[in-house]
Amino acid sequence: TPLVELQELGEGQKDQVPETVKLEQNYPNPFSDRTTIRYALSEEADVKIVVCDLLGREVRDLTVGRKQTGWHQFTLATQNLPSGTYFLQLEAGGKEATRSMKLVR
Repeated sequence: TPLVELQELGEGQKDQVPETVKLEQNYPNPFSDRTTIRYALSEEADVKIVVCDLLGREVRDLTVGRKQTGWHQFTLATQNLPSGTYFLQLEAGGKEATRSMKLVR
């Protein structure tokens, strides 16, 4: 199973452009083996997403590259990660957003 599966969103969602970078709460949360993450860009940008543990150590680098303006979504598989709280950090176009997520095995 891949660690990250990118999915294209429908045209209606792509048209709803936010005013800034937006990172929605992952769902489900808490989760056990897979979770879906949605984010939006107010302008085209290089996107870097990392998962960090409670001590701030990077445990996954999910860098996805250059993305267009609008909403994007991906599924994260949590293979080899222990139960616990993690932080999902999104960097794009000089802006950052962070969310916490809980993995329960």
